[in-house]
Amino acid sequence: MMGEYMPPYRDFNLGERGVKYIYPDVQAAYIGKNHKPVMFYLDPKKTAQYLSAHFNKEDGKRYEQMYSGVQGTFRENRHALTYMPAMPAMEQVPSSRLSTASWARDSMKYRNDTAGNTGRTLRLFRPIKAALYNLFAMWGHSNYDGLGFLFPLIVYRMLNAALVSGGSHRLSSALACKSGTGGGR
Repeated sequence: MMGEYMPPYRDFNLGERGVKYIYPDVQAAYIGKNHKPVMFYLDPKKTAQYLSAHFNKEDGKRYEQMYSGVQGTFRENRHALTYMPAMPAMEQVPSSRLSTASWARDSMKYRNDTAGNTGRTLRLFRPIKAALYNLFAMWGHSNYDGLGFLFPLIVYRMLNAALVSGGSHRLSSALACKSGTGGGR
């Protein structure tokens, strides 16, 4: 789920081998009964405007605060985190620059909490929170104790996701291609 940030993308010059990532304008949409669809756009301001218009103004403001609070930390640390060996989430924080970032310091108050409890602090309309929890669960996490601090970081990443242009087979073909001539075009 972070292919375009992972080391092989740069290390193997996959862009030169025909791999191109695209970022859809609509990152996620959730349809439910008795309310408008919950829409998340690549542009956080567009999402905030949509939530304010179709739910309430406070939802848009709170979403934008959560998003901006984690955006800088993610951008600052994504490269370093992709080169770290696999380890449990709680062990990643002290071994990375995340432990000194302002968002990380603020979010560490949730380190022993569940994602559900962390999400409740956002005070968003129920369908919006349900959509955010779904994004969190897509990474294979659930409501375990000790992962609350990851909730906003994973939601942020899921709302900035890319797709491989032409299909995911382009990526595997480019990795298998030794000549660097296009990887299965």
